Amino acid sequence: MFFSFPYKIGDFIKIHEGQDSIYGYIEDIRTFQIIIRGLDNKITTFPNSMMLQKGVSILKEENIVSLKRKLEKEAAEESKTIENPASI
Repeated sequence: MFFSFPYKIGDFIKIHEGQDSIYGYIEDIRTFQIIIRGLDNKITTFPNSMMLQKGVSILKEENIVSLKRKLEKEAAEESKTIENPASI
């Protein structure tokens, strides 16, 4: 697995899961799972077997910056909706 694993610690990746895609930096690569730290600093453990089944992209720095902006904008919009539920 480690010989053909195209990712390394420090890579910023996206695991394609439809609406629930996972974004984050690879913190550690273990025998059976990888440890991912998301943009919100939360840790996610993801099985290596799933990494082979899912689409995974390594994102470049400029993509990370635009992704952070997009997520911040979505969070702000979600916050407005929660503060003013009558606008739904």
